[in-house]
Amino acid sequence: MNNKFKNRIFTYIIPIFVIIILILIGFSVSIIEVNQVITKGNKSVMVKASENNSMFINYNLKDNIQYMKQISGILNKLNDFKKDDIMNFLKLEEKKDFLTTGIVSNDGTLSCINGSISNINNKNYFKEWKKTNEDILRVDTDLKTGEKVFIYITSLFCNNKIQGALYGTLSFKDIEKAFISNSKFYQQVETYILDKNGHILIGSGQLLNILEDNNIFSYNDLNDFEILKDDLTNEKDDSIFITLNKNKYILSYSKLNDFHEYYVLSLIDASNIHEKQYRITFLMTILASFIILIFLALLIYINLYRNKKEKLIKDIAFIDDITGGKTLTKFKMDLKELLQVNRGSSYALVEFDIVRFKIINDIWGYKTGNLLLKHISDILNSKLSHEEIFCRVRDDLFILLLKHNGENEIINKINELDRYMRFFDRGIKEIPNFSLSYGVYVVDRTEEDINKMIDNVAFARETSKSNCNEFIGFYDIQLQSKLIQQKQIEDVMYSALKNREFQLYLQPKYDINLKRCIGAEALVRWNNPKRGLINPIEFIPLFEKNGFIVNLDMFIFEEVCSKIDQWKKNNIKLIPISVNISRINLKNVEHFIRNINSIFNKYDIDPSLIEIEITESAIFNHYDNILEALLRLKAIGFSISLDDFGTGLSSLNILKDLPIDTIKLDREFLNSKDSSKKGKIVISNIVRMVKELDLNVICEGVETNEQAEFLSGLGCNNAQGYLYAKPMPVKDFEEKELIFQLI
Repeated sequence: MNNKFKNRIFTYIIPIFVIIILILIGFSVSIIEVNQVITKGNKSVMVKASENNSMFINYNLKDNIQYMKQISGILNKLNDFKKDDIMNFLKLEEKKDFLTTGIVSNDGTLSCINGSISNINNKNYFKEWKKTNEDILRVDTDLKTGEKVFIYITSLFCNNKIQGALYGTLSFKDIEKAFISNSKFYQQVETYILDKNGHILIGSGQLLNILEDNNIFSYNDLNDFEILKDDLTNEKDDSIFITLNKNKYILSYSKLNDFHEYYVLSLIDASNIHEKQYRITFLMTILASFIILIFLALLIYINLYRNKKEKLIKDIAFIDDITGGKTLTKFKMDLKELLQVNRGSSYALVEFDIVRFKIINDIWGYKTGNLLLKHISDILNSKLSHEEIFCRVRDDLFILLLKHNGENEIINKINELDRYMRFFDRGIKEIPNFSLSYGVYVVDRTEEDINKMIDNVAFARETSKSNCNEFIGFYDIQLQSKLIQQKQIEDVMYSALKNREFQLYLQPKYDINLKRCIGAEALVRWNNPKRGLINPIEFIPLFEKNGFIVNLDMFIFEEVCSKIDQWKKNNIKLIPISVNISRINLKNVEHFIRNINSIFNKYDIDPSLIEIEITESAIFNHYDNILEALLRLKAIGFSISLDDFGTGLSSLNILKDLPIDTIKLDREFLNSKDSSKKGKIVISNIVRMVKELDLNVICEGVETNEQAEFLSGLGCNNAQGYLYAKPMPVKDFEEKELIFQLI
């Protein structure tokens, strides 16, 4: 069983199974609860039916007995006990509910109003009456019909002596017809009257066919009737389940309130109730099944929808929309897996892009550019082995993982791929003269960070692009050290600026003939708490690359303004200070001028004391921006100096167009070993031309007296270099230069 299948089980099957089980449990509990409620309700209905029957029978008996008592009360008021008169009275007051009425003499002779005479002195109820002289209600057989009846006897008095008793019988059949059954079970309910001993007195049904001697306690399985027996003894009403001949029944019973020795018993086949429960159970089962089916259908739909969306997301995340190959995200995942699986193999990351791809898009169109990218992808897809992968990172940038046995094989593979990829036919004719620039990082097995590997190969590619003689650049330990150092610098550059670790240094500018300081150039040094002074060559190029030079330029500019303002307040003779401004600052003229004004306006100084120094190479990259910036700087009142003059391609042309005040000759003029007549002619003519343009001229990098004398002889009277002074902290500059004497 693979991991994917296991994950599917834990993700889908087990939760679905648990949810279905919970649904079934919930419905089962609900069915049980509903059945219990139904059963409880039905038992209550049965109890209520028994109570209704009990109340009716109790009322019926009580009403008839009350009638007998009233007759007895009337007869007891007579002064003479005349049997004939009493019989005639009974005939007149005969109540149809009574089956038989009559008079019993003290010797047990019963005379009925229908004319029959019999002797009941051997009857238990007569004996009991004779013994107690109290009213007696008992069950016995009718003397004439032989049917079971209620027999009621109440004493007759005359002159405070018992002369006999009033006798009446109530038919069971008449009482049975009057039973009130619960409307829901009218035809299914069997109703009985029984005494405390379990004898069934009234009723007909299958219960009589089952029991012996019509006694409910004579049934074989007495366990079901133990509760009933206890309840009858304790005169308690209730409803229970019993089993008769393997069939379940509900048996409810209620006592007659005025005749506690008798109970009304109602019996119904439980299947009549269970049928309703079965129907409810069936309906709830259907409902549960329906809900489960809906749940499964919804789950399947959600799963299909999610799979579709996941596929779409994976396609976006893993499939390049132009080449149809891998994206960088997918490449990283596969790269990590390949390196783990093939631990014994050597790999190299190769990153390349198309030189001047934007020009190809501009000339041939984006459609052709995309076809070119697709062509490169197809070549890589066909030429790489199954243990090698590639992807398009972005735009025209590709990265691939090559398996190799050494540096030579890497180069050979790249050359072969390069040959195939550079041949591209778009259907009309070939795109001419496009080239690829490669960077190579040989994978170090101790390095586990995929992103760092990609950063390393990207750094190697940038190195190859900067070297026109090399189209394949290899990443090595020196590049790694440089990368780490640059990263360390970038991590602390903002905090260093905030903590004023960058310090203003000044290098004097001298009048060669007068041998005195006429100005200074503002330079920057980084005094790091851990590394000490850091050489500007280590951070200035990096800051120009990442844009931090903008912040540093403004910091040095404000330091110069602040220092001149301080000298002015201390009545020290002032000299102009030149401040270098990077070409990065001049890209956004509005932002640059706004920052310059914001800083300069803080201080009360003459703008002529500040010289803005730009390099000649910066002019040609952004000529229009530079021209606008210089004009606005001149409008503020600053002077402009052009640094490194003589190294550019069009140095002579810019002199007539730009608002420049000073030309700074590059040190290369002095470093040349050619001290012949030609060299002197070039320098002398430059100096003469600059002066004729009414510009100042100064030469930097003067290190010997011979160089100073050579410049003086050509008419260049201002110089800067180690012959006079190295760049120094401001404090040392103030102490050394005599120009800073109090006025």
